[in-house]
Amino acid sequence: LKPDRNFWDEDARELAPEPTVEVHVFTLKRTHPWVRRRVEQLGRHPSAIVIHRLLRSSACTPKDAVRVAARRPVTDALVRELTSHRPTIAMTGVRIALAANPFTPSRVALLLTPACRPQLRTLTRSNVLPEVRALAAQLSGGSFSDAVLHG
Repeated sequence: LKPDRNFWDEDARELAPEPTVEVHVFTLKRTHPWVRRRVEQLGRHPSAIVIHRLLRSSACTPKDAVRVAARRPVTDALVRELTSHRPTIAMTGVRIALAANPFTPSRVALLLTPACRPQLRTLTRSNVLPEVRALAAQLSGGSFSDAVLHG
């Protein structure tokens, strides 16, 4: 005996929406101009609580997280928020932005510098803390005097 319909497939379709619809809605939420403007406004907010909520929002893109990490001046509360959120600190761009930011506390910047291996040359030539520049030069194989001359 062969059933006319597959009972389990129909139940699954009723319970879960089409995956393509979910993807389109998610993409629209992230790319809608009003949402983008609001996310950019919230990324400049001084409160660490607002940044906490923004980083955990589905509307926040990796580019937004890098923009938050690169803003100046960066407060200790903001650095704590960025470094405590695993998906955010796992992004190479965020680690580089924090290490290259002269307002990042030196102990945090020094801890992040080895994790920026592909872009160490950038850190030796950018306007970063002298300790970070020296460590980046040492890790990239250059000398500190090269980093000072180019920085």
